[in-house]
Amino acid sequence: MRWGMTYPLEGIPLSAHREILEEAERLGYTDAWTAEVNANDAFTPMAAMACWTTNTRLGSAIGNIYTRTPTLLAQTAAGLADLAPGRIVMGLGTSSPAIVEVWNGVKLEKPLTRMRQTVEFLRQALTGEKTVMTVGPYDVKSFRLGRAPKQPVPIFVAALREKMLELGGALGDGVITNYISPEDGPKIAGVAKEAARKAGRDPDALDVATRTNILSGVTSRI
Repeated sequence: MRWGMTYPLEGIPLSAHREILEEAERLGYTDAWTAEVNANDAFTPMAAMACWTTNTRLGSAIGNIYTRTPTLLAQTAAGLADLAPGRIVMGLGTSSPAIVEVWNGVKLEKPLTRMRQTVEFLRQALTGEKTVMTVGPYDVKSFRLGRAPKQPVPIFVAALREKMLELGGALGDGVITNYISPEDGPKIAGVAKEAARKAGRDPDALDVATRTNILSGVTSRI
């Protein structure tokens, strides 16, 4: 079991979070996660937290895959991994119609397909290999990261419904859920882990991060 909090905390500037993160690490919190709605983006706080912590795992919960190109996501993951090797988790999601379509003017089409393509692209791109792949509207040709991560960057898939949970279990290193009660965690974990098993993967190796409003944070590894 891992314990984390979601940052930045409400009403406190990001620049004032260094002591908070240091204290959380001292108290035994293992993870620091970021949210992305209409304040900060998901990844800028992670860069700051990488410099303020030593052992904390840093994850996005979640980064929107519709408002970023796949190559930018790969570059972002590589840059963060360069700051905090072995401590970065790329938590990715399809977000919501309001954020994707109303605020950003992008069509939220075929979310399962888009997530599958994004995960497959990042898997290949983060190895430093030359990548040729179609991801949604992007026809990526001959892309190669100039500074590929030296250690693997886990990819977590955000899921609120069963199909996406199954996709995360089959393809991701973990899944992230939101707006659930602690009692629902084992049931949700079971769906994702069963999908991992069917895909020929070790279900016990799958991380399940459950974001609950009660704790204002994330627990993982159910």
